[in-house]
Amino acid sequence: MSKASDKKVFRLANHSKAKIECYCNYLRIYLSILANAPFDNIYILDLFAGEGKDIDNVSCSSVAAAEAIRDHYNSGKTSCKKITFELNDSGNSVIEPGFKKIDRVKRFIDELHLPNSVQTTYSNSPFEDIIDTVIRKMNALKSNERALCFIDPFGYKYSKPEKLKSILQNGRTEVLLFIPICFMHRFAAKAVNDDSFTEGKHIEEFLSVLFQNKIPELGSQISFIKKIQQQFKIFLNVPYVREMYIEKDKNQYFALFFFSNNKLGFEKMLEAIWKIDEKSGKGFTVSMNSVNPGLFDNIDHESYTKLLFDEIKRNKKMSNQEIFDFGLKNNHLPKHSNKVLTELRKEKKIKATFENGDNALAFYINDGHQNKIFVTSII
Repeated sequence: MSKASDKKVFRLANHSKAKIECYCNYLRIYLSILANAPFDNIYILDLFAGEGKDIDNVSCSSVAAAEAIRDHYNSGKTSCKKITFELNDSGNSVIEPGFKKIDRVKRFIDELHLPNSVQTTYSNSPFEDIIDTVIRKMNALKSNERALCFIDPFGYKYSKPEKLKSILQNGRTEVLLFIPICFMHRFAAKAVNDDSFTEGKHIEEFLSVLFQNKIPELGSQISFIKKIQQQFKIFLNVPYVREMYIEKDKNQYFALFFFSNNKLGFEKMLEAIWKIDEKSGKGFTVSMNSVNPGLFDNIDHESYTKLLFDEIKRNKKMSNQEIFDFGLKNNHLPKHSNKVLTELRKEKKIKATFENGDNALAFYINDGHQNKIFVTSII
């Protein structure tokens, strides 16, 4: 490879673009919600800010987030009182030798002329030197402050479960973590079983801590991602953990994990993922630019119809709140539950009534809706 422009490292791959799109979709929704809530300061942290833009002038996570923040303030709608935007990267630029990556990030963000409501800070500290400071700051957040932390390391040695647990401890921070599952899966068995495989030390540490020394059967990469998601929920002790599958090449996956203590935040992350993958709300496939039908188990609307109807039959009766929560638990939005219930009622399989027994025309599948209705199986 004789020219810089020929090297893949300088150019964002499609799977990286999908990751950034999901992050920024969520960030836009996140800011619009918090702007209408009594929060005085919102922290946005990107601990691996990257080059700012690739060789094709495509924005990396840091600059893409800055663009989303700029658009938030230019929307003409209610905006956040204050955003503290903290960016860090210790690496040297591979696009501009002699420059730090963070210097390029600052240059591109300066060009956006963010408003005075946004306080942007830049640092070039190694992750291991800055993470404990970040943890202390997140745990010191006040009740009128919130934070979103994006962690996209190169590799997996910085994806330490115990550090994530500390960041999430006070319940006011949400985290997006990117993990190259295909590499971890490929070397996991050798890392756990071969003490001489020093290159796998960080994988072994990650799995040993997360699974509390009970390493699971690896299975396929898809099942491996799901096992990690389930174990994250247990280890981190957070109610909401969501994974987004990103297929880099055929049957080669990365994963974006979202951690939150907030039900509304979780719902809005689902919206961000479904926006990318309208068919299944599960992931991004580079080869097809959409998820391949049948690629994942139990993800399409037809299977969700059966899943929800079986749950209604099992319970005999479910409230609109219970259906809302069931949908989120199974990675579906209120609009999906509404669609399923509408079809089930057309097929005369269910009925919907208010508390007093009167028929209800709508289902009101929203969190904490003032109208309480019950959906009952009639077959």
